[in-house]
Amino acid sequence: MTRLRAIEPADVPRLVPLLAAAFGHYRDALRYTDEVLELFSDLWWQPLHGVLAEDDGVPVGALVAGLRPAVVEGQPLTILHAGPVAVAPTHWHRGIGSQMMRALAKSTDADVLTLTVNLVEDVGGFYSRLGFQVVEIYQPWVHDLACSERAAPELDTPALRELSKPLADRAEPRVRTFGGGEARMRSVIWPVTTRRGGRRLALNTCQITSREGYGPGLDRAAESLVSAAHADGARLVWGRPQLVAGLRGFRMSLGPGVARMGKPLTENGEAALRRARAWMPAGPSP
Repeated sequence: MTRLRAIEPADVPRLVPLLAAAFGHYRDALRYTDEVLELFSDLWWQPLHGVLAEDDGVPVGALVAGLRPAVVEGQPLTILHAGPVAVAPTHWHRGIGSQMMRALAKSTDADVLTLTVNLVEDVGGFYSRLGFQVVEIYQPWVHDLACSERAAPELDTPALRELSKPLADRAEPRVRTFGGGEARMRSVIWPVTTRRGGRRLALNTCQITSREGYGPGLDRAAESLVSAAHADGARLVWGRPQLVAGLRGFRMSLGPGVARMGKPLTENGEAALRRARAWMPAGPSP
């Protein structure tokens, strides 16, 4: 029988096999390792929130989240951002994902519950039935890099277990800052697996997570970041339009778009989402 309970820090290392199996069918998927989850915990899961689904003590579903304080038009707002949301393939179509999301919403005092999904997912179905609203849709901007590709095993169950372990030279995420003074950029190197021509490949991608400043100093920081990503074997550098649009070498991605979605949990949250949706026709919302 499947039982839901609040997730605890000691549960995080147990999530690696579950996450690897849940997302192994994706064409491009983050390679979840112990190091990746440690970085998530340090950057985004502080304090840790979430729901764990267990079947006879074995994790079969997990929804992990972290609080993100914000200010929208001068109004303080507490956001609980959810992700990843994973259910073991053996337990798909049993309503576990919906149960975990509802349990998380009931367990928090946050104003808004948010998440980010690719548009290839059923945005208008599953999440809207749970009360989520599309706040923003955008195309990531990318800088393609030439890199060596390393073949990974075909995806059977033993291979999935192997992919959940660090590969010696490119499985550990890295956080770096480039530039100085008033112009700085921050990035994270992520280990990923991807399908190409029937093969599974182990690669890196580089995500730009923040930027400060403008002008030549920022261009130099971006050039340093791209060079370092190339040295790390990254296949591409990418980021949200607000962070990278206009930088040399970056272009709008031709792949699936991304949707930011929100579920209001308080009147303050409902008002904030209403304002955010009103900004969307003019450009990405804050």
